[in-house]
Amino acid sequence: MLKIFGIPNCDQVKKSQKWLKDRGIEFEFHNYKKQGITKKQLSDWCKEIEWEALLNKRSRTWKELTEANRSNIAQVKSNNINATIPYVNKTSSSSKR
Repeated sequence: MLKIFGIPNCDQVKKSQKWLKDRGIEFEFHNYKKQGITKKQLSDWCKEIEWEALLNKRSRTWKELTEANRSNIAQVKSNNINATIPYVNKTSSSSKR
């Protein structure tokens, strides 16, 4: 089953859910806001795609980070920011189980 990771008020998440529903595709929704995300899940994703693809640099949360945090690539790569601030993740991530 497909699993959508995001926050419910994100327009892209809403569009993705509608698209799947319209096509009769079953999915599970993982709400970052309520359920969070684990370092293990982020680490697993980073094994499959480049870690930069998981960051939403257009998010308000990303923009509110200090320049030191944003420029410290090693910290981001090690998932410290992602694990503590899940809204930095792109909200329309998905995976198959």
